[in-house]
Amino acid sequence: MSSNLFKHWGRSFAVRLTLGYALIFTLSAVVLFGLLYVLLASALERKDREVIDARLKECAAVYSSGGLSALRNLVKLNSTDESKSKSFFVRVTGNLGSVLFVNARVERGSRVE
Repeated sequence: MSSNLFKHWGRSFAVRLTLGYALIFTLSAVVLFGLLYVLLASALERKDREVIDARLKECAAVYSSGGLSALRNLVKLNSTDESKSKSFFVRVTGNLGSVLFVNARVERGSRVE
């Protein structure tokens, strides 16, 4: 008798309709969260890229106006400033790829990979 109940329950239009709506809802929620993840990741990456580009332009302007010593002073000033939360890797290369200046500051609690 119980097997007849399950057969009738599985063939019921209401059950199939409910399962169909549950499947549609689940798939649409997965697609929506996937889209939200991609949009949020691209917005964060764009913001990080803007910060890096602004820092690069600042370093380029200082280097073009004052040379390598002015760039060293800027990097040293920024590396001692505790209010900044970002770490930057600065490397100046000369002709033929020779390294003229390197500064790699890592904050406390950060990992270098």
